[in-house]
Amino acid sequence: FNLIQMASIQQVNGDYYGSKETLTEALHLLKKKDIYSASINNYFGIADKELSLYNDAIYYYKEALKDCKDEISKQPSLNNIAVVYIHQKKYKEALKVLESILEQKSLDQNPSRKARVLDNLGYAYYKSGNIEKGLSLMIESNQLRKQIDDFYGSIESNLHLAEFYSKTDSKKSTQHAQSAYEIAT
Repeated sequence: FNLIQMASIQQVNGDYYGSKETLTEALHLLKKKDIYSASINNYFGIADKELSLYNDAIYYYKEALKDCKDEISKQPSLNNIAVVYIHQKKYKEALKVLESILEQKSLDQNPSRKARVLDNLGYAYYKSGNIEKGLSLMIESNQLRKQIDDFYGSIESNLHLAEFYSKTDSKKSTQHAQSAYEIAT
């Protein structure tokens, strides 16, 4: 548990290679496949996504899914797979995964996770050319994140909205970029 938390802290601070080293240390302590092995694989996937090793990231996310026992514990890895698909410009695949998560009633039990899925879904719609639906979902996500004080998540929402508005409304784009910067600092 402690090594997983250390790896998470390293990732928040941008040390993805160090995080992978810490996760590798944690591997030999595993006695069985469970939520810890799922978490380790998910963090390996995040590190590889951030290092633009997209195929490796998807591999680790799929390994994490194998160790999850229910739909709730599968949601983060599925969401992360969709994010990689967005980076790879595989928008149809991303939309399919994110829509399947959004259909799960259990998502309503975790507003922070729901906001993340809504934001990624909106961003995928926007990137795939469905501008109005994308904007609507990204705004809904940003409002939900403000309601629940999800500061860390609202950075991503604001960055997505800043990118969206960059071509049509430079003032709104700057406001969202500034908001993301202020929250991050």
